[in-house]
Amino acid sequence: MQLQPWVIASWPIIERTCKPVLDLTTGLQHLGTTVSTDCDEFGRLRGSTIWGAADVGIGLAWDWTEAHDGVFALSDPMGVVSNIGFVDEAGESVPQWHAAVQLNRIAHELPWQDEVSRATRSFRVSMPWAARMESRWGLRSRTGDENCFQASQRRVGPLDSSYQRL
Repeated sequence: MQLQPWVIASWPIIERTCKPVLDLTTGLQHLGTTVSTDCDEFGRLRGSTIWGAADVGIGLAWDWTEAHDGVFALSDPMGVVSNIGFVDEAGESVPQWHAAVQLNRIAHELPWQDEVSRATRSFRVSMPWAARMESRWGLRSRTGDENCFQASQRRVGPLDSSYQRL
């Protein structure tokens, strides 16, 4: 059974200082990557990945989206889920936005794109990027054409009498 990303938020909080935050990446291992069974509205693959270190009890998870064929990006850079509680040198909790930046830095130091690429390889071979984009853009452009046609058929009434030329 695959570990779900939201479960990480229920783990006990492990406090870590913000400096040196990148030291945390050395003990993190890939725990799993999920690939959604459907693409987004643009035909891009999406899913989530989980990383953790059992010996220190920390974990991180985030959603990803295919930015281009075989190129993956965090879906929401401020949405990395973790049980790490960042504190400053005085032992005080840092603001949430500061913690999000730290988690983002950790995510970018990990080789997660390689793991996502491995997890999506069979899908990308069976349904190449160009085919997914063509089918989605064809659908979107037909819908867009219809909307443009309908908009061009609407009548616009006369301007309000209070309208004045400048």
